Amino acid sequence: MATITERYRKNGKKVFRVEIRIKGNPTLSKSFEKRSDALDWAKQQEVQIKQGHLINLEADRQTISEIIDFYLEDVVSKMRRSSKSNYTKQLEWFDKRIGKLSLRKLTPALIIQLRKILQTEDSTRGKRSVATCNRYLAALSSCCSYAVEQQILEENPCRKVKQLTEPRGQTRFLDDQEREKLIAACKENSPQLYLAVTLSLSTGARRQEIWSLRWENVDLGEGYLTFQQTKNGDIRSVPVIGQALELLRDYHRKHRLLHTSLLFPSSTNPQKPLEFRKRWESVLRQAEIGDFRYHDLRHSAASYMVRNGMDLRLVAEILGHRTLQMTMRYSHLKRDHLKSAMLKAMSA
Repeated sequence: MATITERYRKNGKKVFRVEIRIKGNPTLSKSFEKRSDALDWAKQQEVQIKQGHLINLEADRQTISEIIDFYLEDVVSKMRRSSKSNYTKQLEWFDKRIGKLSLRKLTPALIIQLRKILQTEDSTRGKRSVATCNRYLAALSSCCSYAVEQQILEENPCRKVKQLTEPRGQTRFLDDQEREKLIAACKENSPQLYLAVTLSLSTGARRQEIWSLRWENVDLGEGYLTFQQTKNGDIRSVPVIGQALELLRDYHRKHRLLHTSLLFPSSTNPQKPLEFRKRWESVLRQAEIGDFRYHDLRHSAASYMVRNGMDLRLVAEILGHRTLQMTMRYSHLKRDHLKSAMLKAMSA
């Protein structure tokens, strides 16, 4: 399987070149100054091959920058827009710092050093959170897994680096008074924001699911919204009832534009969704509500469902959670609700 040939370099020095040819795989080759070293290396490679391991020198030939480019072109380019943007930004960060190194030099120790830099350096938004650092390493790990699939790396070095422990996520709910003030401020601001916030509070849909809604995905008769592009890639239909449905029908009569299918089109480009961010920040100030993100409307919607006695499995289905564990963060609300109901019944 292995052949050893004598060669002379330009300086006249003799070396022993080993070549191992395996059908369907790149040729393995390496040069040594001693024949005994060449024989030892050839035997090591043959043992590895017999054990079913793929060992090659592509990891020495390929740079980290090259594999990042291949991964961006083959995999990331086919992702959804938001994922594509995130992966590109994260991998470009690694490319700038270690792109010239060979893949063989991407060791767990180097990855840990890079993680420390991610944690300590200032980004455009200040210090990165633990969760953000984990996302950067996850992008690098995906790229390395791609290199393993392409038979360039034998194993993914990121797998040997533990994720940082992330703090528990914020779970902020609107109380009844805050909800009334927020709805009133949205109604005063614009019909678009008023409807968007109402639908978010009624369905628990994610921000982008609501903002990018199209009329072909709205069933005004039966009262359903169908989200085609979701975070986990699943198509999900969610019922809309009561006041939210009436508001949706009224909005359709008064504000639908014929030259776009979007519910909330941009005024500058009707084929793109309206950007609500500035309006959202304005109504929060008007309603005097602090420490609250648009995503917290989703938490608030879930809390209303649980407090009204909805089974957690149904809540998970409406929110689009793939596992019940993601919905269990709201389970304490159900316990509090049951305790309150029991105290009320016992005191009657």
